[in-house]
Amino acid sequence: MRTPKISVIIPAFNYGSELVSAVNSIRSQSIKDVEIVIVNDASSDNTHDIAQTLIDEKTIYVKNEVNLGVYATLNKGFKIASGEYLCQLDCDDVLPENSLFLRVDYLEKHHVEAVHGGIIITRDGKEKYIAPINTNDRLQLKEFLKNSSKSRGINNATFMYSREVFERIGYPATTAKFFPHNDYEFALRTILNCKVGIIDEPLYYYRHHDNSHSINNGQTIASINNFKELNKLYLTLFEQS
Repeated sequence: MRTPKISVIIPAFNYGSELVSAVNSIRSQSIKDVEIVIVNDASSDNTHDIAQTLIDEKTIYVKNEVNLGVYATLNKGFKIASGEYLCQLDCDDVLPENSLFLRVDYLEKHHVEAVHGGIIITRDGKEKYIAPINTNDRLQLKEFLKNSSKSRGINNATFMYSREVFERIGYPATTAKFFPHNDYEFALRTILNCKVGIIDEPLYYYRHHDNSHSINNGQTIASINNFKELNKLYLTLFEQS
């Protein structure tokens, strides 16, 4: 079987209306050797019907019989994926057209294990660019962990990593201690344990929705406390490294 250069995992839950634009943003990338893995987490809307129309020789679709949650769904997609490099895309977001090329190009030219970059947040027709922090500058990283109230500047959605990194570091499960910040914890764990590059260019468009699951989760007191504890833990780990 052909091994694709990149696999992009799309966890899909009740955003069927946005799924086509997410997939099209991958298909319109300047790099074409890309496998798409859509995992429908038992959506109650029209996600299943729309996803079935998107299946082709480069697009795999599977459906969870019961809702597993985003992290278990991502893990399922990563296990199905066959690409040399891995990344993810939420079904209600899109990628800039050079996003995948920039990441692969950096990984192969600089011989790093993972890479992350900037993100554009779109809301009410307005765009805001959030630059990545230099995670190789330990002073800047520690200041970020001490003072940041949000994970902006280290966004797992912009990460791309080799399959070996995913298998060695391991993506967190739904029940992980720092839920709903499991993806951010994975990013910090990757930075702690791998050689990571930084691209100061937009690699991801995050489309803000008032009913976003991540937004709603982020408003809970438990979520805020978990985020603070997560930063505190990794501040200690980076100081010891």
